[in-house]
Amino acid sequence: ERCVLEGHAPSARDVAKGFCLGCPVRPELEERGDLATATERIADEMARRLGEGPISGPLAFVVLEATKAA
Repeated sequence: ERCVLEGHAPSARDVAKGFCLGCPVRPELEERGDLATATERIADEMARRLGEGPISGPLAFVVLEATKAA
């Protein structure tokens, strides 16, 4: 089942840091060079595009249910 909730964050910078440091994209960033520098550059760009204040937007996810076969 696909679900969508409204997400809120104190800033675009916080979203960028969470994305870069806390999801599967982190190893990809680390392979490309300094993680801290990449994270800061992404945070700067997101803040430039979305502003410095609080942000909100849709968060989509899929709920799956599994049962063990008998």
